[in-house]
Amino acid sequence: MYVGIDVGTSMVKAAAFDDEGRQLAVAARPVGLALHGGVVEQDMEEVYSAVLAVLGELASRAPGPVALAGLTGQG
Repeated sequence: MYVGIDVGTSMVKAAAFDDEGRQLAVAARPVGLALHGGVVEQDMEEVYSAVLAVLGELASRAPGPVALAGLTGQG
């Protein structure tokens, strides 16, 4: 199984694919943005929790060993 994780500014998404490229499962969780004195920030604990949640959902819906994982992120 191959897993792709996208950590964006408003959403954390992950998808799992089999060896033939067929989608096995997709999961997503929103993450917030906060404006502080003209600067936009993200709570990294919230982002990390969202990553764990989407990976947990994928694992429950498409169990199997992960052969490869890719991660993208904003910034």
